[in-house]
Amino acid sequence: MKKLTYATTGLTVAAILAPTVVSAATVTVKSGDTLYSIATKNNLPVSELKNLNNLSSDTIKVGQTLLVSKTASDTPATTTKKEYRTVTVSSTLNVRSGPGTNYSITTSLNGGKEVEVLFNTNGWYKISAGGKAGYVYGQYLSAPRYESQETSNTAPIPTTPSTSNSYYKVQLGDTLWSISTKYNITVTTLKSLNNLTTNTVYVGQSLLVSQGSTPTVTQPTQPTQPTSPSTTYKVQAGDTLFSIATKFNMSVDALKAANNLTANTIYVGQILKATPTASVSQRIFIKPAEGILTSGFGPRWSTHHDGIDIAKSGNVEAHAAADGVVTRSYTSDSYGECIFIRHEINGQTYETVYAHMRSGSRAVQVGDQVKVGQFIGWMGSTGHSTGQHLHFEVHKGLWNAQKSNAVDPELYTIGL
Repeated sequence: MKKLTYATTGLTVAAILAPTVVSAATVTVKSGDTLYSIATKNNLPVSELKNLNNLSSDTIKVGQTLLVSKTASDTPATTTKKEYRTVTVSSTLNVRSGPGTNYSITTSLNGGKEVEVLFNTNGWYKISAGGKAGYVYGQYLSAPRYESQETSNTAPIPTTPSTSNSYYKVQLGDTLWSISTKYNITVTTLKSLNNLTTNTVYVGQSLLVSQGSTPTVTQPTQPTQPTSPSTTYKVQAGDTLFSIATKFNMSVDALKAANNLTANTIYVGQILKATPTASVSQRIFIKPAEGILTSGFGPRWSTHHDGIDIAKSGNVEAHAAADGVVTRSYTSDSYGECIFIRHEINGQTYETVYAHMRSGSRAVQVGDQVKVGQFIGWMGSTGHSTGQHLHFEVHKGLWNAQKSNAVDPELYTIGL
């Protein structure tokens, strides 16, 4: 049996070897195991695990065989993945005892060395190499390589929530970020709803995603938008079309269309209609990175901004907005480090652009098949950029130099 650990500064996924299956009802303790980790994996309270094995303390030892159920499970084996990355520095990379430069150096790794990734936290990766574990900074590791592992599943014990809430059962490949995007909530809200203090989730875990609905374990569905009468807004001093559009979760173009505006000029006291005109059925992409929207689609600086800008400081991962094929992965004078992905959705071709990424961080190449939410690189500030952000474009059709197929990403993206 193997424990799947998901750490979400973004979408990094690692599988940690946990107890080896002796039979469907027993496990053998491995280094790093605790009663809590084994009980959690097998959907048992620690007290029940102790009772099954007549344990009077919390002490277990490597090699010890523990009973985890009274009857064997005939659940078929499934395939999970372990993650490996390669050290990209030309000399050596320091390995530290904790996730930060304030922790002591325990060893070093030569450039080109491949290591197993256990999980990451705030850009620091816990890795295993040569039987030793430690932390390295993710900037100096390559894109991930995954290796399939056969695991035996124990059937989960169904639970019934005690309150009228809506729950989601964590699936292979999920992270807090991807789940929060599916349900159009923030990672902070999701953690608060579940009293989580870290970004780690595991397969089979039930997470509260909303309160006040039927207490069932649900899978995400296409978000729906309630119908409501038009809302009006009275322009205040300091308002701009962009600030008003942001307030009502609209694009500037949608706001202008709703009010038959041909220019960006508004005046104090003006009454504007503020009902979004976009159909939710169009929202076929996920938000490609965490952060705030700092610039929308439309006129900007005496030209036209053909996408949106999402900004956040620190180490911020960029993700594929939908399943597709990489059509470009290169360095542009204007876009900087950038990736283009072509998507075929409901019979329509789209092409998305991810620009100004961190130098050397592009994790996919031309021809690669990518999945929605897949890590493709790090947010940066390369090319014509004034600060760290991800420039994101959506083209209904293929990208061209005239940007004639560019559409407002806000109208097609969930979570903006």
